[in-house]
Amino acid sequence: SSNAWLIKLFAFFAFSILLILIVLMTRARLGGNRAAGYFLLAVVALTMAGLHDFLHSLHIFRTRLILPYAFSFVLAAMAFVLSRRYARALKLSEELLQSMESLVHTRTSELQEANSKLQKAAHEKDTFFRIVAHELRTPLTFLMGPLQNAMRTGQSISNHDAGDLLQGARRILRLLNQLLDIQRITAGKTRLEPRLISLRAFMLNISAYFTPYARGAQVEFITHIPDYLPAALFDPEKLDRCILNLLSNALKFTPAGGSITFNVSTIRDADTETEYLRVAVTDSGMGVPEEHRRELFQSFSFSNKSLRNWSDGSGLGLSIVREYIELHKGFVRFEPADRRGSRFYFQIPILRGDDSTHGDTYTGNRERTAIELAEFAEEPGETHSDTAVDRAHVASILVVDDEQLIHKYLGRILVQAGYTVISALTIEDALTRLKTQTPRLIISDFVLPDQTGIEFIQHIHNVYTHNHIPIIMITADAHREVAEQAMSAGAYAVLIKPFSDVELLNLVHRAIHVRT
Repeated sequence: SSNAWLIKLFAFFAFSILLILIVLMTRARLGGNRAAGYFLLAVVALTMAGLHDFLHSLHIFRTRLILPYAFSFVLAAMAFVLSRRYARALKLSEELLQSMESLVHTRTSELQEANSKLQKAAHEKDTFFRIVAHELRTPLTFLMGPLQNAMRTGQSISNHDAGDLLQGARRILRLLNQLLDIQRITAGKTRLEPRLISLRAFMLNISAYFTPYARGAQVEFITHIPDYLPAALFDPEKLDRCILNLLSNALKFTPAGGSITFNVSTIRDADTETEYLRVAVTDSGMGVPEEHRRELFQSFSFSNKSLRNWSDGSGLGLSIVREYIELHKGFVRFEPADRRGSRFYFQIPILRGDDSTHGDTYTGNRERTAIELAEFAEEPGETHSDTAVDRAHVASILVVDDEQLIHKYLGRILVQAGYTVISALTIEDALTRLKTQTPRLIISDFVLPDQTGIEFIQHIHNVYTHNHIPIIMITADAHREVAEQAMSAGAYAVLIKPFSDVELLNLVHRAIHVRT
């Protein structure tokens, strides 16, 4: 009948579609699709069940119809495959979420680190400009004081005042030179200009140049230079700057009667057969506290103000030495001296030229070095006296400052005003003098090598409770917090550099008059 043929035709197309699906799923499974395998099994089962029921409709099989069960199996297979896909998608989403969280955490950490570096750089820049301002205010005091005095009195500038003007100008020029050096170093514009130089003649020349400055500061200068040193290739100007920088730094912190040792030697590395030049500068000064030693050669390391007291003041000189020595493929180090004091030494490889015994003698321009050494050529005396005035009943003033020029400047002003001046370079020195002398007034710098001025004020008030000594703090830091700290600690007044001699004398008069 026609219905039978329609059923057969439908069955044919149905089985054809199922066969096509089987072929496609087989290819998909062979291609690595695991889900296609499950669907393949379901389609095969559905095909077999459909064939069975078709034969059953033709009364060939007498069993029960199984196509509904096959459909159930197909649905179960689809549910299984979909559940596995959902589980995989969920797992992938979790992994992606974790990856995103890790990426966000990493980026956040990087941003925090970058922000921290920016804040540190901003802080260092702010501190750097404050220190530059500090270093400029001190020499400006030497410049403004004599000029204001000359304008007020109508008299010409005396030789003493002219000397102060020259020293102030030298200080400013030295700072500008160091800033230019640092700028060239950070910009990567500093290059070595090596020449074949006779090392022995070079070292003897440095020794001869430095000796008068040490003699002027009443410091013994001891040299150890071997009879033989090879000629070598190096940048004589930069090496000269490094050695004289270390020597001038030692001279600054070596008191009268102390000593500076300049030791030159060569050593050979047994493993590499490399020969090295080693230069050491040892002084008998105050030394460097252990907590500050690791920061000595760091560029722009100004977080601790007192650290600058063991360098050239601006904190730039030793970092320049390090940069120049590293350009020579060497290193510079610090170590405490045997008893008290400091030892700075550097070591660079000796690069011999074609002629291993002869070389030029370097006698380059040392104008910049002369500017630095001129500041330390004279130590402040124990007292400043004026034989024309009877000092028996004149008020004495203790001046505590590690700047020798400040001692000279304040001493001249105070002595001319009729006061006796007692000088101390450190707080330890000041406390020693206070055991035998009782000044009417103390003038102290805010930042000193061994302690801060605040600690000094507190110590004085704790020890001399029965005999109050007024203390005037001088500082180059114009920030209000500094003055507030000093006044809170018990200072009588705070004098900010640059100041005039009139400001100083008026304040001194009021301090002594109030006490009296």
